Amino acid sequence: MLATPPKTLTGRACALAEAMVRLSKVSLAAGLFCLLLFGSSPELQAAPFSEEAVIVVLKDGTELTGVLVRENDDEVAIRSAFGVTTIERSRVKEIRRGENPFRRDFERRFTRAERIGKAKSFSDLGLWADEKGLSVESERAHLKAIEIDPNWEISRGALGHARLDGVWVDAARVAELEEQGYVVKDLNLVKGAPGATPAKPKPKPKRELTPEEKKAAEKEEKKRQKLLDKRRKEREEFEEKRRAEFKGVPWGSAHKIRSKNYEIICNSTKEVARTYSVIMEALYGALNKRFKQKHLRTGRMSVFVYKTQEEFMNRTGMGRGTGGFYQPANEQVHAYHGTFGNTATTYNVLAHEGTHQFQGRVLPRMGNMNNWIIEGFAVYFGDGSRIDYKKKKIVTGIIPRDRLLHIQDKMRDGTYTPLDKLAGLPRNRFSGSHYADSWAILYYLLNGPEKKKGQKMVSQYWLLGTEQRIGQPEFDELAEHYFGSVADLDKAYVDFILDLEPEPAGEVDDDGVFTSFDFMFEVFQPEGDWEFRTKGIRRGELVTVQSKEPLRAFQRLSVGLLSKPDETQSAQDYLDEVLIPGLNRTYEDVTAEAITLNENSGYLIECVDPAPKKKEKKDGEDEDEDEEEDEPRRPPRPGAFGDPPDDPDAVAEEGKPVLKIRRKFRAYAIVGVTNVYLIVGESPIQTFDQIVEPFEQFAQSFARIFKNRW
Repeated sequence: MLATPPKTLTGRACALAEAMVRLSKVSLAAGLFCLLLFGSSPELQAAPFSEEAVIVVLKDGTELTGVLVRENDDEVAIRSAFGVTTIERSRVKEIRRGENPFRRDFERRFTRAERIGKAKSFSDLGLWADEKGLSVESERAHLKAIEIDPNWEISRGALGHARLDGVWVDAARVAELEEQGYVVKDLNLVKGAPGATPAKPKPKPKRELTPEEKKAAEKEEKKRQKLLDKRRKEREEFEEKRRAEFKGVPWGSAHKIRSKNYEIICNSTKEVARTYSVIMEALYGALNKRFKQKHLRTGRMSVFVYKTQEEFMNRTGMGRGTGGFYQPANEQVHAYHGTFGNTATTYNVLAHEGTHQFQGRVLPRMGNMNNWIIEGFAVYFGDGSRIDYKKKKIVTGIIPRDRLLHIQDKMRDGTYTPLDKLAGLPRNRFSGSHYADSWAILYYLLNGPEKKKGQKMVSQYWLLGTEQRIGQPEFDELAEHYFGSVADLDKAYVDFILDLEPEPAGEVDDDGVFTSFDFMFEVFQPEGDWEFRTKGIRRGELVTVQSKEPLRAFQRLSVGLLSKPDETQSAQDYLDEVLIPGLNRTYEDVTAEAITLNENSGYLIECVDPAPKKKEKKDGEDEDEDEEEDEPRRPPRPGAFGDPPDDPDAVAEEGKPVLKIRRKFRAYAIVGVTNVYLIVGESPIQTFDQIVEPFEQFAQSFARIFKNRW
């Protein structure tokens, strides 16, 4: 980002801004991450309603449901199946008592089922209501289901109905016939012995553990508790250290670290300032090697790193959408300490803007260069590199996750900028989206299958820019010389980029443990036929787990990472103001409740894809057409959890889209100081129950790895 202080995030921060606008408001109606959700939830199943079930209404409108644990002048504590949540009394507007907290939710779900108008929708609701202790409401839903489809067996069975000679009879008649010796088998009444009652299966006796097994289990539990204690201590120390970094010192007492080529002015901690000094010197070495040009200007370059985004904004006048900038007039780079988006940190911003700073040192006139190569190199070093702290060197040629997924989307949609236009774009038409195009062609030329030709082309184009103003004609001439034509180069480059995959976020070991040091977490593979996948994953995801069974291809578990730009924002405020409103814009039946997951405070979120919308009747249309359904309302791309997959059994009719599979989600959002982990489970609604157990195993195995990530 050059010259005038920029108005968009640099490097990966730009992708964050786009993602957070889409994801920016989500209402985990009290109760993905903080990503990331899904299905009949087990909340309160462990708490019978003979205890005092309450709804705690907060002053911001959030509602939390649970069983009252304690209540005094300072706080209110409620318990659900996921632990005890304590709320400051000053945040509580009212406490509603003496009612099943899910009754009002039932009415909302009933209205939605009426809109869908399917027997299955009502039977699903009936099963959910029964699970929540709403017996009257459950019966009401099942009766509605058989009103729509008299042969809907799920609801018939739930109501105690059975068939006698092919005709359905109600529960009272079934009881009479059982007294006469009939037995219900597969919902059919068949003649048995007089007075016989249906045999109930005996519960399988639970095998007692041997002394050796008990001893091993106790040893394993002690080992687990010791590990949890260690992680708790590490987390507390890490979070305390991060808070100290953001507290820093007053700007007048900022640390000044001088190295061979830079002066770092930073008012976070001195350790942070030294780290940024190491980063900038390593960047200098990588840039000097790449450009191999004599410096036109000498002396140390200044880099200002503010301890928080707020201080950065106040001192530079920049808006919240700016991660950093370079000022050619005084050769200064300004940024702030923090993280940006799924994959970017202050390191990426400094590497991006530091590239511009270096370019200013070696170019007689930066205005001679076209934007694609100026910004392409800034993204190549900013997003597409990492620092080896031990060797104090920059490793380049990394594939930036956000940029790659963005350009691939554009290539598939036909909205990318072709090479016969990219090098000729005037500055006022070069937008943030073109950063991905610029990185992609530069990456292809420097690292593609014909990189020797590509590197020569880039070097000659750059050299021309040191002598004269360059643009599209010069690019076309070099492309024709090295690759036959711009069209040939464009085709080869697009094919190459579409075949690329992002760098894996971590590694899977032989024990089925995925570890990511870059994103500071580990998670275990669930039992059964599940397996980790680190490639072919969606935007925003870091790792996924999917079944090997083809029939369960649409069941998916994943871990993603969201940014929390305001490090001073509380977890509850982030939930209420950012995450939940965004989910509400895209999904239905969004709920949330506070939980503790492996010593991490967070939220359990559930939601579903939107229901198909009925086609509105227009004047002149036939009645038959009025009965048809349109495609379900699809989330705006990419959606918090991705677009619904195509239904493989659906057949597209002329002029009509193929229906999408409607999914149900469950997620844990673990909210930190600057990041939010979203642990997500998803499945087609009909088979959601199958993933509840593996998802809980997966989520319970999630653990933070505490190390600084700059």
